[in-house]
Amino acid sequence: MSAALSLQGVCTRYPAAWLQSGPVVLHEIDLEVAPGERVAILGPSGGGKSTLARLAVGLLRPSSGALCLFGADTATWSRNDWRSARSRIQLIPQDPSALMIPGVSLELALSESATIHGTPKEVIDRIVKALSLGACLDSPPEALSGGELRRAGIARVLLARPSLLIADEPTAGLDLPLAGRLLDVLEEHLDASCAQVHITHDPRTARRTCTRLIIMAGGRILDDLDAAAPAPTHDLSRALLRASGWRDT
Repeated sequence: MSAALSLQGVCTRYPAAWLQSGPVVLHEIDLEVAPGERVAILGPSGGGKSTLARLAVGLLRPSSGALCLFGADTATWSRNDWRSARSRIQLIPQDPSALMIPGVSLELALSESATIHGTPKEVIDRIVKALSLGACLDSPPEALSGGELRRAGIARVLLARPSLLIADEPTAGLDLPLAGRLLDVLEEHLDASCAQVHITHDPRTARRTCTRLIIMAGGRILDDLDAAAPAPTHDLSRALLRASGWRDT
């Protein structure tokens, strides 16, 4: 079976108006995520994690190397090819308001998502209940609290029934019980074949919810580890894992 996401020797530069090409932000990235796999990407701020997320959903293109989605090289994709692929890919961005429609009630926004993706009404009801959003259905995003807005965004993502989920700090700013509950809801309502990439600063949660840990810094992958039995080779990886309760034996 083809990988849901595959990056082969990928380098990415951000364009700079005063240069022919800007600084390199991803260096020779090799990464594969199989259907049903749960991968966490950890590392310090500015290490390239969010850039990798934007690359994976087509918001950025590689400067060199190959980005493949569901077994197809995206280098020659047309706009229609990307549109078709994005029906199978969902991004939970750091700012959950990006998933909402200004001035539109949550109920209408969820109904629109369900219609686009052919999701039955009973699935909407089940997800609304799981995320405790019943009291928010008449509210536009401007009237929602930060926690409600994050739950509402996750509801829209779940209604899309993705084959590949990229979650960029999906529980940022939430207290631990609510963060844990949101991750449980994702696990309960995503299809078992959905490939998941979780970008996070929380190694403890990453080890609990994911099967692989990718440690990044300076736009490079330092370690690709088994979450159940990590054997880090870099000091930064060891420091991150110790914060999750791991002890180097």
